[in-house]
Amino acid sequence: MTTLSSYGTRYPDLFEEFRREMDRVMSRFFESGEGTAEYYRPPCNVAETEKSFEILVDLPGVNPEQVDVELRHGELWIAGERPTPAGQEGWTWHRQECPAGKFRRIIRLGGDVDAERIEAQYRNGTLHITVPKSESARTKRITVKA
Repeated sequence: MTTLSSYGTRYPDLFEEFRREMDRVMSRFFESGEGTAEYYRPPCNVAETEKSFEILVDLPGVNPEQVDVELRHGELWIAGERPTPAGQEGWTWHRQECPAGKFRRIIRLGGDVDAERIEAQYRNGTLHITVPKSESARTKRITVKA
């Protein structure tokens, strides 16, 4: 078996792998139980504005018609499948950071959201989901009277 090495020192790459693995392990304590061997977790970014939650999920090579997005009890469930690219059968992988197969992400949303106005858009390999907050969940400034 041949070892695949990158140019330069190996140590920064080892530290990066360690950091990713720790992030993956620790995220399971703070996110809903979604980690099983039959699913992989695509990377995502979650942001909050005054009026909404904005979720960006990296899904290159995925047919948007094969992606399911559901709101269940305050959690956003994102699931689907990335097919194995044609011509890769029989390859021996040394590193696979872009896996094929079933994926799932479950993102807990804080507060009340307006489920009727959730929008999802897929563009250039990224799924962008906008989850509007309900009026009652928005931050309100209270004036303190003297």
